[in-house]
Amino acid sequence: MATNFDFALFDDSLSSEHAMTISRLVGEQSAWKVQELLLMHAARLDSRAGAAGGAAGSKRDGLRELGQFYLDAGKHRKAIACFTPLHEAGDRRATAALGKAYYWWAYGHEQYERREKAIDYLTEAMDLPGVPAILAYAYWEEFRTEEAEHVVREWAARDCETALAGVNSKVFSRVEGIALLEGHRAIGNFQVLGTLGQLYLKEGRDAEARAALADAVGFDEWSAQYYLGKVLLRLGEEREAIAVWRKAGKDGDDRSQRKARKVAKARREARQAARSDARRKSEAIKAAGSAGSAGSGGGCDGSAGSAGVTGRAQKKGKSKKAQSE
Repeated sequence: MATNFDFALFDDSLSSEHAMTISRLVGEQSAWKVQELLLMHAARLDSRAGAAGGAAGSKRDGLRELGQFYLDAGKHRKAIACFTPLHEAGDRRATAALGKAYYWWAYGHEQYERREKAIDYLTEAMDLPGVPAILAYAYWEEFRTEEAEHVVREWAARDCETALAGVNSKVFSRVEGIALLEGHRAIGNFQVLGTLGQLYLKEGRDAEARAALADAVGFDEWSAQYYLGKVLLRLGEEREAIAVWRKAGKDGDDRSQRKARKVAKARREARQAARSDARRKSEAIKAAGSAGSAGSGGGCDGSAGSAGVTGRAQKKGKSKKAQSE
């Protein structure tokens, strides 16, 4: 890990003591700890600026970023502590983030109260991107299927993550899913492209599947590479399919790596079988040719033998004629 910081990136408000603390952490601890410290510093500076009458928007950025950092790191208590004052100040993005924090905090556990808080916050911020999808999943985990499907059907056309949730949860048929995801294709979301490609593949629309999956592969998405290989194999482009799978395998996708080995092995065996078959046919042709040559010289097929008998008969006839004369 790099241990050098360009302190020109920071203004004079970063004290010498704080700079030394960061330097020690860079050398002794993981990088995320350094990031946490910097974000905490930014949150404090924003708080001071807000207290001194600074811009209302900027004073929240540091705390919001710190909360998102904790949320991404799975530190849900700390994330909630950051987002709560922002929510109370009317920040709807923080409201959505609170809902996500409570949802993931309850995920996989029988934490009814946390999940209910998640549902409350998510419902309040329903119109923000991605929120309806998380709300639907929260309903599903509470076995509130009708409410989940209602949210998905209401928001799928407007929110790509909700459309994906509906497709992956089979709320929509393949045809419906394709129509919905085609409506979101222009945003360039790799999950939309990858899922759309898989639906095309299942519907036998190979050319469209290839195009969508190739676009998704541009994001280095493993699942898209795997299914792109399947499309190429179906189109008869085995070498290209193997190349795609091998690349995904090098990136860490074991499934693609196994598929590449299996198809490559089948290709080798097919080539060996073709060569063996060609060799057998060649040997059979040579054998037939040798037999034909032998027959023309020794009368094996009867034709040459009859010619010999005819010749002897002619000679014998001439001899008898001479005697009679």
